[in-house]
Amino acid sequence: MSEAKIDVIMQRGLYCAVWKDNGTEYKRPLMTANIDEAMDKLNELVAVLANPVTPKRSTYVYFVRCQNFIKIGIAVDPSDRLSQLQAGNPVTLELVSYIRAREPFERILHRRFAPYRYNREWFILDGKLKEYVLIIAPLKGASVDSEEMRAVEQAWRMNENLEISNLLEIEGVALRQSELAALPIRGGSFPKPSSESP
Repeated sequence: MSEAKIDVIMQRGLYCAVWKDNGTEYKRPLMTANIDEAMDKLNELVAVLANPVTPKRSTYVYFVRCQNFIKIGIAVDPSDRLSQLQAGNPVTLELVSYIRAREPFERILHRRFAPYRYNREWFILDGKLKEYVLIIAPLKGASVDSEEMRAVEQAWRMNENLEISNLLEIEGVALRQSELAALPIRGGSFPKPSSESP
């Protein structure tokens, strides 16, 4: 809010705050007939107007691949985060997938894949972690609450020893045939990143 003069007026037996900001007039009832209470509420209103709360934006748990490593992190914009990471890395990075979720989901994944941890948020892309990444790779942008992710997470919690082929057959994991064909399910590796020049 720009610098604005706020007046307190009495209207129908109650005090109201009245002000103009950028040519628009605003009126906020202070819901009291007591001037001291009205001034306290006015001070609260001024504090709120001076420091507006920005609404929470969606965050994504992302999976960035660097050779045989995968970074599990959280960002508002996974593509921007990839650019930031790439700026300090001589090896081409790949944004494998990202799932709309909050920080607790990232922490769950960090604990779940702790045996593969290499350094902080970087993990060795192997074993069950590799299987999990292969499953969620085609779900880019899905919400953690989506039908597909709920099915994957439910199956994972029920039996962490499931084979990847069983997970892909779970009802609700809707992967297109072309995506399935491109996945190196058994003993394969991820496709090499494109050799585009930066």
